[in-house]
Amino acid sequence: MARKITDKQLYKLKNDELKAMFTQVTPYEFYRDVFPAGSLGVHGDLSVRKPNLIYTMTVRKDAADEKAKVYARNTIVFDDLEGLQGAAGAEFAVTSPVSYRGRNRTAANAYHLWGFCIDLDGVGMDQMHDLLYQIQNDVLPTPTYLINSGHGFHVYYLLEEPIPLYKHLHRPLNDLKHGLTRIVWNAYTSNIEPEKRQFQGIFQGFRMPGSQSKLGKRYPVVAFKTGEKTTIETLNRYVDDQYRMTDAEEYRMPLEEAKAKYPEWYQKRVVEGDRSRKKWDIAGKVHGDNPYALYDWWIAQMRKGAFDGNRYNCIATLITYAIKCDIDKEKVLSDALELVPWLNSLTEHEKNEFTEQDVYDAFTYFDDAYANYSIKAIEARTKIPIERNKRNGRRQADHVRLMNFVREELNGNKNWRNKDGRPKGSGTAQQRVATYRAEHPEATVTEIARELGVSRPTVYKWLKQD
Repeated sequence: MARKITDKQLYKLKNDELKAMFTQVTPYEFYRDVFPAGSLGVHGDLSVRKPNLIYTMTVRKDAADEKAKVYARNTIVFDDLEGLQGAAGAEFAVTSPVSYRGRNRTAANAYHLWGFCIDLDGVGMDQMHDLLYQIQNDVLPTPTYLINSGHGFHVYYLLEEPIPLYKHLHRPLNDLKHGLTRIVWNAYTSNIEPEKRQFQGIFQGFRMPGSQSKLGKRYPVVAFKTGEKTTIETLNRYVDDQYRMTDAEEYRMPLEEAKAKYPEWYQKRVVEGDRSRKKWDIAGKVHGDNPYALYDWWIAQMRKGAFDGNRYNCIATLITYAIKCDIDKEKVLSDALELVPWLNSLTEHEKNEFTEQDVYDAFTYFDDAYANYSIKAIEARTKIPIERNKRNGRRQADHVRLMNFVREELNGNKNWRNKDGRPKGSGTAQQRVATYRAEHPEATVTEIARELGVSRPTVYKWLKQD
């Protein structure tokens, strides 16, 4: 009987195969490519008003004691990149392809987005081969870097030009990253089913090349140069329509139009310069005298819906609920750390433990910028459904009867349901792909997907089975 390959053996096999195909780069070379020379501030020279790279690492109060309490510390890296040396061999050091003003990695301080990083977990040798095949055959856009993070890959798409992180661009950029995650993490590139894929925002931090992977000191995070930098226009061609980012200016309402439509907002924000954010009035309007009700409710939802693939996002959401409810940072940190043993008990995949380090990194979300984090975004990130109450005070049975009556009136009869299912002859995706390929044998996966209106992984799936 063949022996099962261990995670550490698999890590080495991946590195050996990638080295034969691509160029392995140093941490300095990687971050110099992410943040080109001259793009960051200069240490000690306040006249150079530019943002900086900031990474977060955990430090033990007693470095010699592995059980000693850990705390998070931010390090600012200037244009010379000398500050990266502190992350070399670090047990836990994370950052994002974002430059920041100030001293903290928060959405409010974010200045430029230099790329997208997709966290692809559950990658064995078969999955790695499929990932490379899909890249080579234009099913997926070619990444700039593949980072061997231990159990999976960090797939980096660096941009030819950075995008200024105006607030109105956060949503469309997050949508585009969501779409990229959906196509990169598919049934062939990960042994974790797509339904459990993790969706992360553009500010998400990832383990840094040169720091330790979850496998330990002898297994650092390694970077391989796999392609050139890309553009938003190129990435748009691969994702479904609802995730595409159009011209950035379409998301910005002209100031004169905003002045006419929202005079109170214009007076407060533009004339008076008030930049404060309006939070949900949770305690006063929704939960009476209990300011912790919504916060406690989310902990209960976590208890019912957390699993191996969503634990980080569950904690990040707990932090956003703390902001919504005006709960101080010390309390939510204490509560989150108390949840670590239970969350870790949900581990399904070996060496994918949930630790205190994950909690500290999630505190990127402790920022007023997330005060109005939407229910839709929470559901997408955590995979925990949240029931809406839109019955306007009606009992559910009465509400259902009313909705059925409205449908019947709009359709002119009571037979509005399609009881026959799919019309005969409409064909399955498999049949449509096979027919199109037979008629157009030279068509690429991209062309077939575009003509049939299906995703590239779907086309790839059925062509592979032919």
